[in-house]
Amino acid sequence: PPSSVKERYPLRRQRQELKPSQLFFLKDRDPVQDLLLNFPDPSTISINFIAMASFKIFSKFAFRATKFLHHWPAGQDICRRAVIGNAILSHPFSRTFSSSNGAEESAAAKVEAKEDEVMSAKKRLKRELEDLPVDYSDISRAKVAIRGGVRRTECYKSYFLSELVGAEVYLKPEFQQFTGSFKERGARNAILQLMREKGKDGLKGVVAASAGNHALALAYHGRELGVPVTVVMPTVAPLAKVDKCRKFDARIIIEGTHIGESKLYAEGLVEEEGLTYVNGYDDPPIVAGAGTIGIE
Repeated sequence: PPSSVKERYPLRRQRQELKPSQLFFLKDRDPVQDLLLNFPDPSTISINFIAMASFKIFSKFAFRATKFLHHWPAGQDICRRAVIGNAILSHPFSRTFSSSNGAEESAAAKVEAKEDEVMSAKKRLKRELEDLPVDYSDISRAKVAIRGGVRRTECYKSYFLSELVGAEVYLKPEFQQFTGSFKERGARNAILQLMREKGKDGLKGVVAASAGNHALALAYHGRELGVPVTVVMPTVAPLAKVDKCRKFDARIIIEGTHIGESKLYAEGLVEEEGLTYVNGYDDPPIVAGAGTIGIE
């Protein structure tokens, strides 16, 4: 082997008597290289010993053992023999390897192509993450903005759910917020961001189409922050939530047989009255506010 390899993995004669099953437990050393370099002359390695050791350790090491043997002629001679050919070279991880240089180059090219493919995927993912409308900095700013206005809920383990699904399941009781849901986080963050962008005097009011929690959260925090809130609700909206929104001084408009029709009406108010529409789910400040749960 190359001198650099010899320096990094000095021969240790006292380990020559180790059984194959013990090789896996050697610490701070590569099991395959430990196996091969513990012999002064690679050509004296027992074929059966290598084959047996290869199945005592992870299968990926069998692939690397084959590649490592090609570093010198004696190792190539070993790879040409029948026993190791059946034991290691037939393995899925190393099937493309053979004693010929062409096969070795072909396998190396495939490995290199795979590495290039992985790197390309990582770069593509990085670009996609950079293009996202919401990132960690947005969530971090939202956490600072809404503190004092929403409750920091606990996070506790659910014994029965954990037992049911066979995993560690933790619950964060967001129903303990004033209006009963996590929607308050995004609603407050969205109103505060609009106030920063337009100023309190320049913000005529916000409008949303909702039949439930988003309407409640927007109405409550709009009142707390002194911003007029208009909520367009469909005819099927629960009466209890309609009444609660009214108690928070929101203007309630019942329009549409479903939320889609209510949304179209609310978008019309944006043009007619100069209100700002706040989507309950597809809105960056809303998403950033909800993300503060993860930071907690």
